[in-house]
Amino acid sequence: MVSRAWAGDANPAIPGIFQAMRAKLLLLTALVAASASSWTHLGSGRLTAQTATRLLDETLAPRGYLRLGALPSFTSWDSRYGLKIEDGVETRAVESLGDVLIDERGAIFPGFTDMENHIRALIDDPDFLGSAGSSDAALHQDITRVDIGAHYGVFDWLTVGVNLPLVKTRMAFENSLWTGEDANLGVNPLLQNAGEVARLLDGLAAATAAAGNYATGRCSSDPGSNVCRDAQALSARIASFESSARGAYTSSFVFPMEGTAVADSLAAALARLEADLAVAGVRNLPSMVFATDWFTASAITELPSHTFIGAEPIVPIDGEWKLGDVEASLLARVLEGTTGDPTAPTAAYHVTAGITGRFGTGAPDAPDRLFDLGTGDGQIDIEARVVGAFRWRSFAGVRIGARYGVQQPLVRELRIASPDDIFAPLSTLRSATWHPGSYLGVDAEPAWTVTDELSVVGAYRLFAKSRDRFVLDVAESGAPDPAALELESGATWHRAGLGIRYSTTDPLGARMSSPFEVNIRWLFPVAGSGGQVPVASSLEVGIRLFRRM
Repeated sequence: MVSRAWAGDANPAIPGIFQAMRAKLLLLTALVAASASSWTHLGSGRLTAQTATRLLDETLAPRGYLRLGALPSFTSWDSRYGLKIEDGVETRAVESLGDVLIDERGAIFPGFTDMENHIRALIDDPDFLGSAGSSDAALHQDITRVDIGAHYGVFDWLTVGVNLPLVKTRMAFENSLWTGEDANLGVNPLLQNAGEVARLLDGLAAATAAAGNYATGRCSSDPGSNVCRDAQALSARIASFESSARGAYTSSFVFPMEGTAVADSLAAALARLEADLAVAGVRNLPSMVFATDWFTASAITELPSHTFIGAEPIVPIDGEWKLGDVEASLLARVLEGTTGDPTAPTAAYHVTAGITGRFGTGAPDAPDRLFDLGTGDGQIDIEARVVGAFRWRSFAGVRIGARYGVQQPLVRELRIASPDDIFAPLSTLRSATWHPGSYLGVDAEPAWTVTDELSVVGAYRLFAKSRDRFVLDVAESGAPDPAALELESGATWHRAGLGIRYSTTDPLGARMSSPFEVNIRWLFPVAGSGGQVPVASSLEVGIRLFRRM
Protein backbone atom coordinates (compact mmCIF):
# COMPACT_ATOMS: atom_id res chain seq x y z
CA MET A 1 0.00 0.00 0.00
CA VAL A 2 1.12 3.54 -0.66
CA SER A 3 1.68 5.44 2.55
CA ARG A 4 -0.18 8.70 3.16
CA ALA A 5 1.68 9.93 6.26
CA TRP A 6 1.80 13.46 4.83
CA ALA A 7 -1.49 13.50 3.05
CA GLY A 8 -3.50 15.27 5.71
CA ASP A 9 -2.85 16.42 9.27
CA ALA A 10 0.45 17.93 10.37
CA ASN A 11 3.09 15.63 11.75
CA PRO A 12 4.10 16.76 15.28
CA ALA A 13 7.62 15.40 14.71
CA ILE A 14 8.32 17.88 11.89
CA PRO A 15 9.90 20.72 13.99
CA GLY A 16 12.32 18.26 15.60
CA ILE A 17 13.26 16.92 12.19
CA PHE A 18 14.28 20.40 11.04
CA GLN A 19 16.56 20.71 14.05
CA ALA A 20 18.18 17.39 13.20
CA MET A 21 18.60 18.36 9.56
CA ARG A 22 20.55 21.56 10.23
CA ALA A 23 23.94 19.84 10.47
CA LYS A 24 23.21 17.86 7.31
CA LEU A 25 22.18 20.99 5.45
CA LEU A 26 25.36 22.87 6.43
CA LEU A 27 27.52 19.93 5.37
CA LEU A 28 25.74 19.51 2.04
CA THR A 29 25.91 23.24 1.33
CA ALA A 30 29.69 23.08 1.82
CA LEU A 31 29.86 20.09 -0.52
CA VAL A 32 27.90 22.01 -3.17
CA ALA A 33 30.29 24.96 -2.96
CA ALA A 34 33.33 22.67 -3.13
CA SER A 35 31.93 20.79 -6.10
CA ALA A 36 31.21 23.98 -8.05
CA SER A 37 34.67 25.41 -7.43
CA SER A 38 36.36 22.19 -8.50
CA TRP A 39 34.51 22.27 -11.82
CA THR A 40 35.32 25.82 -12.80
CA HIS A 41 38.39 24.72 -14.75
CA LEU A 42 36.69 21.99 -16.80
CA GLY A 43 35.91 22.64 -20.43
CA SER A 44 32.97 21.42 -22.31
CA GLY A 45 27.40 27.71 -28.72
CA ARG A 46 24.55 28.77 -26.95
CA LEU A 47 22.52 27.82 -23.87
CA THR A 48 19.05 29.07 -23.02
CA ALA A 49 16.66 28.94 -20.10
CA GLN A 50 14.85 26.08 -21.83
CA THR A 51 17.94 23.85 -21.93
CA ALA A 52 18.63 24.47 -18.22
CA THR A 53 15.28 23.00 -17.12
CA ARG A 54 15.51 20.00 -14.79
CA LEU A 55 12.19 18.40 -15.65
CA LEU A 56 12.37 15.30 -13.44
CA ASP A 57 13.34 17.33 -10.38
CA GLU A 58 9.87 18.90 -10.31
CA THR A 59 7.65 16.66 -8.14
CA LEU A 60 4.52 17.09 -6.06
CA ALA A 61 4.78 18.65 -2.61
CA PRO A 62 2.61 17.26 0.23
CA ARG A 63 -0.67 19.02 0.87
CA GLY A 64 -0.21 21.97 3.19
CA TYR A 65 3.59 21.95 2.97
CA LEU A 66 5.95 24.50 1.47
CA ARG A 67 8.95 23.01 -0.28
CA LEU A 68 12.00 25.28 -0.41
CA GLY A 69 14.82 24.34 -2.71
CA ALA A 70 18.18 25.50 -3.99
CA LEU A 71 19.35 23.83 -7.19
CA PRO A 72 22.85 24.98 -8.21
CA SER A 73 24.31 23.92 -11.56
CA PHE A 74 27.54 24.60 -13.38
CA THR A 75 27.83 24.15 -17.16
CA SER A 76 31.09 24.54 -19.04
CA TRP A 77 32.19 24.22 -22.67
CA ASP A 78 34.85 25.30 -25.16
CA SER A 79 33.48 23.68 -28.34
CA ARG A 80 30.23 23.24 -30.22
CA TYR A 81 28.52 20.94 -32.68
CA GLY A 82 29.38 23.05 -35.70
CA LEU A 83 27.75 23.36 -39.08
CA LYS A 84 29.50 24.60 -42.22
CA ILE A 85 28.66 24.79 -45.89
CA GLU A 86 31.72 24.26 -48.09
CA ASP A 87 31.35 24.14 -51.87
CA GLY A 88 27.62 23.79 -51.42
CA VAL A 89 27.95 20.74 -49.16
CA GLU A 90 26.79 20.85 -45.54
CA THR A 91 29.30 19.38 -43.11
CA ARG A 92 28.91 18.76 -39.37
CA ALA A 93 31.78 18.45 -36.94
CA VAL A 94 32.75 19.47 -33.45
CA GLU A 95 34.39 22.91 -33.62
CA SER A 96 36.32 24.92 -31.10
CA LEU A 97 34.51 28.08 -30.04
CA GLY A 98 37.59 29.97 -31.18
CA ASP A 99 37.42 28.55 -34.72
CA VAL A 100 35.94 31.80 -36.02
CA LEU A 101 39.26 33.46 -35.09
CA ILE A 102 41.55 30.70 -36.39
CA ASP A 103 43.00 30.72 -39.91
CA GLU A 104 46.38 30.02 -41.49
CA ARG A 105 46.18 33.23 -43.53
CA GLY A 106 44.31 35.30 -40.99
CA ALA A 107 41.23 35.30 -43.20
CA ILE A 108 39.01 35.97 -40.19
CA PHE A 109 38.01 39.46 -41.24
CA PRO A 110 34.73 40.18 -43.02
CA GLY A 111 35.24 40.92 -46.69
CA PHE A 112 38.64 39.20 -46.83
CA THR A 113 37.73 37.18 -49.93
CA ASP A 114 36.22 40.25 -51.64
CA MET A 115 39.42 42.19 -50.97
CA GLU A 116 41.48 39.36 -52.51
CA ASN A 117 39.31 39.31 -55.63
CA HIS A 118 39.65 43.07 -56.09
CA ILE A 119 43.44 42.88 -55.75
CA ARG A 120 43.55 40.04 -58.31
CA ALA A 121 41.66 42.24 -60.74
CA LEU A 122 43.96 45.21 -60.13
CA ILE A 123 47.21 43.29 -60.72
CA ASP A 124 45.71 40.84 -63.25
CA ASP A 125 46.83 37.82 -61.22
CA PRO A 126 44.07 35.24 -60.54
CA ASP A 127 46.41 33.24 -58.29
CA PHE A 128 47.11 35.99 -55.76
CA LEU A 129 46.64 34.92 -52.13
CA GLY A 130 46.61 37.38 -49.27
CA SER A 131 47.89 36.66 -45.79
CA ALA A 132 47.62 38.74 -42.64
CA GLY A 133 49.44 36.08 -40.60
CA SER A 134 48.45 32.85 -38.89
CA SER A 135 45.78 33.54 -36.28
CA ASP A 136 44.88 31.30 -33.35
CA ALA A 137 42.42 31.62 -30.46
CA ALA A 138 41.09 29.72 -27.46
CA LEU A 139 37.70 30.52 -25.97
CA HIS A 140 35.93 29.00 -22.99
CA GLN A 141 32.46 29.75 -21.65
CA ASP A 142 30.58 28.68 -18.56
CA ILE A 143 27.35 29.40 -16.74
CA THR A 144 26.73 29.07 -13.03
CA ARG A 145 23.03 28.97 -12.21
CA VAL A 146 21.21 28.68 -8.89
CA ASP A 147 17.48 28.02 -9.07
CA ILE A 148 15.71 29.16 -5.90
CA GLY A 149 12.35 27.43 -5.78
CA ALA A 150 9.27 27.61 -3.56
CA HIS A 151 6.46 25.10 -4.18
CA TYR A 152 3.29 24.65 -2.16
CA GLY A 153 1.06 21.58 -1.96
CA VAL A 154 -2.45 22.98 -2.37
CA PHE A 155 -3.87 19.46 -2.37
CA ASP A 156 -2.18 16.11 -2.17
CA TRP A 157 -2.52 15.96 -5.97
CA LEU A 158 -1.82 19.62 -6.85
CA THR A 159 1.32 21.73 -6.39
CA VAL A 160 1.94 25.32 -7.43
CA GLY A 161 5.27 27.04 -7.33
CA VAL A 162 7.72 29.65 -8.52
CA ASN A 163 11.37 29.42 -9.49
CA LEU A 164 13.82 32.34 -9.41
CA PRO A 165 17.07 31.59 -11.26
CA LEU A 166 20.22 33.52 -10.44
CA VAL A 167 22.73 33.36 -13.29
CA LYS A 168 26.41 34.18 -13.61
CA THR A 169 28.18 33.91 -16.97
CA ARG A 170 31.87 33.84 -17.79
CA MET A 171 34.01 33.88 -20.93
CA ALA A 172 37.76 33.29 -20.97
CA PHE A 173 39.64 34.30 -24.12
CA GLU A 174 43.18 34.17 -25.48
CA ASN A 175 44.42 34.78 -29.01
CA SER A 176 47.63 35.07 -30.98
CA LEU A 177 48.76 36.15 -34.46
CA TRP A 178 52.04 35.08 -36.02
CA THR A 179 53.26 37.14 -38.98
CA GLY A 180 55.54 34.94 -41.05
CA GLU A 181 57.50 35.44 -44.27
CA ASP A 182 54.40 34.86 -46.41
CA ALA A 183 52.41 37.68 -44.78
CA ASN A 184 51.59 40.47 -47.23
CA LEU A 185 48.52 42.17 -45.68
CA GLY A 186 48.42 44.74 -42.91
CA VAL A 187 45.99 47.19 -41.35
CA ASN A 188 43.88 48.80 -44.06
CA PRO A 189 45.14 52.39 -44.51
CA LEU A 190 41.52 53.50 -44.67
CA LEU A 191 41.51 52.98 -40.88
CA GLN A 192 44.67 55.00 -40.30
CA ASN A 193 45.14 57.31 -43.29
CA ALA A 194 41.64 57.89 -44.62
CA GLY A 195 42.52 61.28 -46.14
CA GLU A 196 45.20 59.87 -48.47
CA VAL A 197 42.95 57.00 -49.51
CA ALA A 198 40.12 59.44 -50.28
CA ARG A 199 42.52 61.57 -52.35
CA LEU A 200 43.54 58.55 -54.40
CA LEU A 201 39.97 57.42 -55.01
CA ASP A 202 38.89 60.94 -55.95
CA GLY A 203 41.79 61.11 -58.39
CA LEU A 204 40.79 57.81 -59.97
CA ALA A 205 37.17 58.97 -60.23
CA ALA A 206 38.31 62.17 -62.00
CA ALA A 207 40.50 60.12 -64.34
CA THR A 208 37.55 57.86 -65.15
CA ALA A 209 35.43 60.88 -66.04
CA ALA A 210 38.21 62.38 -68.17
CA ALA A 211 38.74 59.11 -70.04
CA GLY A 212 35.01 58.85 -70.66
CA ASN A 213 34.89 62.35 -72.12
CA TYR A 214 37.95 61.54 -74.26
CA ALA A 215 36.25 58.42 -75.67
CA THR A 216 33.04 60.33 -76.39
CA GLY A 217 34.97 63.00 -78.28
CA ARG A 218 36.95 60.50 -80.37
CA CYS A 219 33.91 58.40 -81.23
CA SER A 220 31.49 61.21 -82.06
CA SER A 221 33.03 61.85 -85.50
CA ASP A 222 34.17 58.33 -86.43
CA PRO A 223 32.57 55.64 -84.24
CA GLY A 224 34.12 52.72 -86.12
CA SER A 225 37.72 53.91 -86.14
CA ASN A 226 40.62 52.32 -84.30
CA VAL A 227 41.09 55.57 -82.38
CA CYS A 228 37.52 55.29 -81.08
CA ARG A 229 37.97 51.66 -80.10
CA ASP A 230 41.25 52.40 -78.29
CA ALA A 231 39.65 55.33 -76.44
CA GLN A 232 36.70 53.19 -75.35
CA ALA A 233 39.03 50.42 -74.18
CA LEU A 234 41.05 52.94 -72.16
CA SER A 235 37.84 54.34 -70.61
CA ALA A 236 36.67 50.86 -69.62
CA ARG A 237 40.10 50.03 -68.22
CA ILE A 238 40.30 53.04 -65.89
CA ALA A 239 36.67 52.56 -64.84
CA SER A 240 37.39 48.92 -63.91
CA PHE A 241 40.58 49.92 -62.08
CA GLU A 242 38.75 52.60 -60.09
CA SER A 243 35.93 50.20 -59.16
CA SER A 244 38.35 47.48 -58.04
CA ALA A 245 40.52 49.92 -56.10
CA ARG A 246 37.49 51.33 -54.31
CA GLY A 247 36.31 47.82 -53.50
CA ALA A 248 39.75 46.72 -52.27
CA TYR A 249 39.98 49.61 -49.83
CA THR A 250 36.41 49.41 -48.54
CA SER A 251 35.69 45.67 -48.42
CA SER A 252 37.84 44.57 -45.49
CA PHE A 253 40.07 45.63 -42.61
CA VAL A 254 43.21 44.37 -44.37
CA PHE A 255 45.15 45.69 -47.38
CA PRO A 256 48.52 44.94 -49.02
CA MET A 257 51.51 45.96 -46.92
CA GLU A 258 54.04 48.43 -48.31
CA GLY A 259 57.26 46.83 -49.49
CA THR A 260 55.65 43.49 -50.35
CA ALA A 261 55.56 41.98 -53.84
CA VAL A 262 51.83 42.62 -54.21
CA ALA A 263 52.31 46.28 -53.27
CA ASP A 264 54.98 46.62 -55.97
CA SER A 265 52.60 45.01 -58.48
CA LEU A 266 49.80 47.43 -57.56
CA ALA A 267 52.11 50.43 -57.91
CA ALA A 268 53.33 49.17 -61.30
CA ALA A 269 49.76 48.61 -62.52
CA LEU A 270 48.80 52.17 -61.59
CA ALA A 271 51.95 53.55 -63.25
CA ARG A 272 51.16 51.74 -66.52
CA LEU A 273 47.60 53.00 -66.44
CA GLU A 274 48.73 56.57 -65.76
CA ALA A 275 51.13 56.44 -68.72
CA ASP A 276 48.34 55.34 -71.05
CA LEU A 277 45.98 58.01 -69.69
CA ALA A 278 48.31 60.76 -70.86
CA VAL A 279 46.50 60.76 -74.24
CA ALA A 280 43.34 61.75 -72.37
CA GLY A 281 45.11 64.58 -70.58
CA VAL A 282 45.29 62.73 -67.25
CA ARG A 283 48.56 63.19 -65.38
CA ASN A 284 49.90 63.13 -61.83
CA LEU A 285 47.54 60.59 -60.34
CA PRO A 286 47.95 60.14 -56.58
CA SER A 287 50.06 57.17 -55.56
CA MET A 288 48.61 53.95 -54.16
CA VAL A 289 48.29 54.01 -50.36
CA PHE A 290 49.46 50.86 -48.59
CA ALA A 291 49.28 49.42 -45.11
CA THR A 292 52.13 50.45 -42.83
CA ASP A 293 51.32 48.32 -39.74
CA TRP A 294 50.94 44.58 -39.37
CA PHE A 295 47.94 43.23 -37.53
CA THR A 296 48.69 41.96 -34.02
CA ALA A 297 46.74 39.82 -31.58
CA SER A 298 45.82 42.91 -29.56
CA ALA A 299 44.74 44.74 -32.70
CA ILE A 300 42.29 41.92 -33.44
CA THR A 301 40.77 42.08 -29.96
CA GLU A 302 40.42 45.87 -30.25
CA LEU A 303 39.00 45.71 -33.78
CA PRO A 304 35.30 45.47 -32.74
CA SER A 305 35.59 48.87 -31.03
CA HIS A 306 36.26 50.57 -34.36
CA THR A 307 33.40 52.80 -35.44
CA PHE A 308 32.83 50.56 -38.47
CA ILE A 309 31.68 47.78 -36.11
CA GLY A 310 30.67 49.80 -33.06
CA ALA A 311 31.02 47.00 -30.50
CA GLU A 312 33.09 46.38 -27.40
CA PRO A 313 36.63 44.93 -27.58
CA ILE A 314 36.97 41.18 -27.18
CA VAL A 315 37.93 40.79 -23.54
CA PRO A 316 37.31 38.07 -20.95
CA ILE A 317 33.89 38.39 -19.32
CA ASP A 318 33.26 37.73 -15.65
CA GLY A 319 29.60 38.59 -15.31
CA GLU A 320 27.75 39.57 -12.18
CA TRP A 321 24.98 37.53 -10.63
CA LYS A 322 21.75 38.51 -12.37
CA LEU A 323 18.16 37.33 -12.44
CA GLY A 324 17.26 34.87 -15.17
CA ASP A 325 13.83 34.07 -16.58
CA VAL A 326 11.46 33.57 -13.63
CA GLU A 327 9.12 30.58 -13.84
CA ALA A 328 5.67 29.89 -12.37
CA SER A 329 4.33 26.34 -12.50
CA LEU A 330 1.34 24.14 -11.75
CA LEU A 331 1.70 20.35 -11.39
CA ALA A 332 -1.10 17.83 -10.85
CA ARG A 333 -1.31 14.07 -10.42
CA VAL A 334 -3.56 12.62 -13.13
CA LEU A 335 -3.03 8.88 -12.68
CA GLU A 336 -1.68 6.49 -10.07
CA GLY A 337 -1.95 2.83 -9.19
CA THR A 338 -0.30 -0.44 -8.20
CA THR A 339 -0.02 -3.92 -9.68
CA GLY A 340 -0.02 -7.31 -8.01
CA ASP A 341 -1.21 -8.06 -4.49
CA PRO A 342 -2.73 -4.86 -2.98
CA THR A 343 -1.11 -5.64 0.36
CA ALA A 344 2.33 -6.18 -1.21
CA PRO A 345 2.32 -4.67 -4.72
CA THR A 346 5.02 -5.72 -7.15
CA ALA A 347 4.97 -2.34 -8.88
CA ALA A 348 3.58 1.16 -8.45
CA TYR A 349 3.20 4.01 -10.87
CA HIS A 350 1.88 7.54 -11.19
CA VAL A 351 1.62 10.22 -13.84
CA THR A 352 1.69 13.97 -13.32
CA ALA A 353 0.99 16.75 -15.79
CA GLY A 354 1.59 20.45 -15.52
CA ILE A 355 2.10 23.78 -17.15
CA THR A 356 4.92 26.29 -16.71
CA GLY A 357 5.08 29.94 -17.64
CA ARG A 358 8.57 31.34 -18.17
CA PHE A 359 8.69 35.14 -18.02
CA GLY A 360 11.13 37.45 -19.75
CA THR A 361 12.93 38.72 -16.68
CA GLY A 362 16.35 37.62 -17.94
CA ALA A 363 18.50 39.54 -20.39
CA PRO A 364 19.41 38.09 -23.82
CA ASP A 365 22.93 38.38 -25.20
CA ALA A 366 23.93 41.91 -26.18
CA PRO A 367 24.51 42.76 -29.87
CA ASP A 368 27.51 44.97 -29.05
CA ARG A 369 29.43 42.36 -27.04
CA LEU A 370 31.03 39.49 -28.94
CA PHE A 371 30.64 36.02 -27.40
CA ASP A 372 28.19 37.39 -24.84
CA LEU A 373 26.00 34.99 -22.88
CA GLY A 374 22.61 36.23 -21.76
CA THR A 375 20.98 35.37 -18.46
CA GLY A 376 17.72 34.49 -20.20
CA ASP A 377 15.77 34.94 -23.40
CA GLY A 378 13.82 38.00 -22.27
CA GLN A 379 10.51 36.71 -23.66
CA ILE A 380 7.59 34.56 -22.49
CA ASP A 381 7.33 30.77 -22.86
CA ILE A 382 4.35 28.54 -22.24
CA GLU A 383 5.41 24.97 -21.53
CA ALA A 384 3.32 21.80 -21.02
CA ARG A 385 4.82 18.88 -19.09
CA VAL A 386 4.03 15.21 -18.47
CA VAL A 387 6.06 13.00 -16.12
CA GLY A 388 5.54 9.31 -15.38
CA ALA A 389 7.19 7.32 -12.61
CA PHE A 390 7.33 3.55 -12.30
CA ARG A 391 8.81 1.52 -9.45
CA TRP A 392 9.50 -2.22 -9.52
CA ARG A 393 9.30 -3.70 -6.03
CA SER A 394 11.76 -1.84 -3.79
CA PHE A 395 14.99 -1.96 -5.76
CA ALA A 396 14.47 -0.29 -9.16
CA GLY A 397 12.43 2.36 -10.87
CA VAL A 398 12.37 4.81 -13.73
CA ARG A 399 11.05 8.31 -14.33
CA ILE A 400 10.31 9.56 -17.82
CA GLY A 401 9.16 13.06 -18.71
CA ALA A 402 8.36 15.11 -21.78
CA ARG A 403 7.78 18.81 -22.24
CA TYR A 404 6.75 20.97 -25.16
CA GLY A 405 7.12 24.73 -25.19
CA VAL A 406 5.84 27.53 -27.37
CA GLN A 407 7.92 30.71 -27.27
CA GLN A 408 6.42 34.15 -27.72
CA PRO A 409 7.98 36.80 -30.00
CA LEU A 410 10.26 39.58 -28.80
CA VAL A 411 11.49 42.78 -30.44
CA ARG A 412 15.30 42.94 -30.25
CA GLU A 413 18.22 44.93 -31.58
CA LEU A 414 20.25 42.46 -33.65
CA ARG A 415 23.16 42.42 -36.06
CA ILE A 416 21.72 40.85 -39.19
CA ALA A 417 24.60 38.60 -40.21
CA SER A 418 25.51 34.92 -40.37
CA PRO A 419 26.54 33.28 -37.07
CA ASP A 420 30.21 33.05 -38.10
CA ASP A 421 30.44 36.73 -39.07
CA ILE A 422 31.59 37.91 -35.65
CA PHE A 423 32.81 41.26 -37.01
CA ALA A 424 29.44 42.21 -38.47
CA PRO A 425 29.49 45.98 -39.18
CA LEU A 426 27.35 48.49 -37.34
CA SER A 427 25.35 48.99 -40.55
CA THR A 428 23.82 45.53 -40.01
CA LEU A 429 22.26 46.53 -36.67
CA ARG A 430 18.49 46.53 -37.00
CA SER A 431 15.37 46.26 -34.86
CA ALA A 432 13.73 42.93 -35.62
CA THR A 433 10.96 40.80 -34.18
CA TRP A 434 12.35 37.49 -33.05
CA HIS A 435 9.96 34.53 -33.29
CA PRO A 436 11.73 31.73 -31.39
CA GLY A 437 11.01 28.20 -32.53
CA SER A 438 9.00 25.79 -30.40
CA TYR A 439 10.92 23.11 -28.54
CA LEU A 440 10.61 19.57 -27.19
CA GLY A 441 12.43 18.02 -24.25
CA VAL A 442 12.52 14.37 -23.22
CA ASP A 443 14.15 13.19 -19.97
CA ALA A 444 14.64 9.66 -18.62
CA GLU A 445 16.15 8.64 -15.29
CA PRO A 446 16.42 4.99 -14.24
CA ALA A 447 17.18 4.47 -10.54
CA TRP A 448 18.63 1.61 -8.51
CA THR A 449 17.89 1.63 -4.78
CA VAL A 450 20.79 1.26 -2.34
CA THR A 451 18.77 1.99 0.79
CA ASP A 452 15.23 3.23 1.34
CA GLU A 453 16.51 6.80 0.99
CA LEU A 454 19.59 6.49 -1.25
CA SER A 455 19.49 5.71 -4.96
CA VAL A 456 21.96 5.64 -7.82
CA VAL A 457 20.47 7.15 -10.96
CA GLY A 458 21.25 7.33 -14.63
CA ALA A 459 20.15 10.19 -16.84
CA TYR A 460 19.35 10.89 -20.48
CA ARG A 461 18.15 14.20 -21.87
CA LEU A 462 17.06 15.20 -25.34
CA PHE A 463 16.38 18.80 -26.29
CA ALA A 464 15.22 19.73 -29.79
CA LYS A 465 14.17 23.14 -31.05
CA SER A 466 12.83 24.22 -34.43
CA ARG A 467 14.36 27.12 -36.33
CA ASP A 468 13.64 30.69 -35.33
CA ARG A 469 12.12 33.30 -37.60
CA PHE A 470 13.08 36.98 -37.81
CA VAL A 471 11.16 39.89 -39.32
CA LEU A 472 12.61 43.37 -39.69
CA ASP A 473 10.44 45.96 -37.97
CA VAL A 474 11.06 48.46 -40.77
CA ALA A 475 11.38 47.23 -44.33
CA GLU A 476 14.01 49.23 -46.19
CA SER A 477 15.81 48.97 -49.48
CA GLY A 478 19.24 47.40 -49.19
CA ALA A 479 18.67 46.12 -45.66
CA PRO A 480 20.45 42.86 -44.76
CA ASP A 481 18.36 39.71 -45.11
CA PRO A 482 17.17 38.50 -41.66
CA ALA A 483 17.20 34.94 -42.99
CA ALA A 484 20.93 34.93 -42.13
CA LEU A 485 19.96 34.79 -38.44
CA GLU A 486 17.89 31.67 -39.00
CA LEU A 487 20.74 29.56 -40.38
CA GLU A 488 21.87 27.94 -37.12
CA SER A 489 18.87 28.65 -34.88
CA GLY A 490 17.56 25.08 -34.83
CA ALA A 491 19.11 22.66 -32.36
CA THR A 492 19.24 19.04 -31.24
CA TRP A 493 21.13 18.09 -28.09
CA HIS A 494 21.63 14.68 -26.46
CA ARG A 495 23.18 14.28 -23.02
CA ALA A 496 23.65 11.42 -20.59
CA GLY A 497 24.77 11.25 -17.00
CA LEU A 498 25.01 9.60 -13.61
CA GLY A 499 24.12 10.72 -10.12
CA ILE A 500 22.93 9.91 -6.64
CA ARG A 501 19.75 10.94 -4.89
CA TYR A 502 18.99 10.98 -1.17
CA SER A 503 15.32 11.50 -0.49
CA THR A 504 13.01 10.81 2.42
CA THR A 505 10.04 11.48 0.14
CA ASP A 506 9.09 8.57 -2.08
CA PRO A 507 9.45 9.51 -5.78
CA LEU A 508 6.06 7.95 -6.51
CA GLY A 509 4.24 10.16 -4.07
CA ALA A 510 4.48 8.28 -0.79
CA ARG A 511 5.40 10.53 2.10
CA MET A 512 7.98 9.31 4.55
CA SER A 513 8.51 10.76 7.98
CA SER A 514 11.69 12.79 7.40
CA PRO A 515 11.22 15.69 4.92
CA PHE A 516 14.51 16.12 3.08
CA GLU A 517 15.89 15.75 -0.47
CA VAL A 518 19.33 16.14 -2.03
CA ASN A 519 20.72 15.04 -5.38
CA ILE A 520 23.96 15.33 -7.29
CA ARG A 521 24.11 14.67 -11.01
CA TRP A 522 26.83 14.88 -13.66
CA LEU A 523 25.80 15.25 -17.31
CA PHE A 524 28.10 14.86 -20.29
CA PRO A 525 27.45 15.52 -24.00
CA VAL A 526 26.63 12.63 -26.33
CA ALA A 527 25.63 14.22 -29.63
CA GLY A 528 24.17 17.37 -31.08
CA SER A 529 23.54 19.37 -34.22
CA GLY A 530 22.52 22.81 -35.33
CA GLY A 531 25.76 24.78 -35.41
CA GLN A 532 25.46 26.61 -32.09
CA VAL A 533 24.86 23.65 -29.75
CA PRO A 534 27.57 23.53 -27.06
CA VAL A 535 29.55 20.40 -26.29
CA ALA A 536 28.87 21.08 -22.63
CA SER A 537 29.33 19.16 -19.39
CA SER A 538 27.23 20.01 -16.35
CA LEU A 539 27.24 19.42 -12.62
CA GLU A 540 23.83 19.71 -10.99
CA VAL A 541 23.11 19.70 -7.27
CA GLY A 542 19.79 20.07 -5.48
CA ILE A 543 18.77 20.57 -1.85
CA ARG A 544 15.15 20.71 -0.70
CA LEU A 545 13.51 21.17 2.68
CA PHE A 546 9.82 21.09 3.65
CA ARG A 547 7.82 23.09 6.13
CA ARG A 548 4.23 22.78 7.22
CA MET A 549 2.39 26.04 6.61
